[in-house]
Amino acid sequence: MSIPGHEPIGSPEDALRAIASLERALRAVDPHGMATQEARRVQAGLRLAYVRHGLAAAGIELTPYTAMAARWVAGQPLETIAVVLDWIRQAGRAGCAPGDPDER
Repeated sequence: MSIPGHEPIGSPEDALRAIASLERALRAVDPHGMATQEARRVQAGLRLAYVRHGLAAAGIELTPYTAMAARWVAGQPLETIAVVLDWIRQAGRAGCAPGDPDER
């Protein structure tokens, strides 16, 4: 799965394109939309892995407390996940250090 691309997300369609690899992986787990308990469990794991990977790529280390927030983000609509990871990626490119929002 890839992390959102290099262009800022400007529309829901951009968000879905940015997160297309996750969407394909989620569909592959449950191609017929049966939504079994096992399929939902695997999909939740894929979503969380995607979010964790995006955070790690930005140099963000999770604590047990912030891992709870990552799980919450992973449970949001795919477009929301894409936008949150895009914000983090853009902040990293802008040189914002964690805990130092004014430094650019």
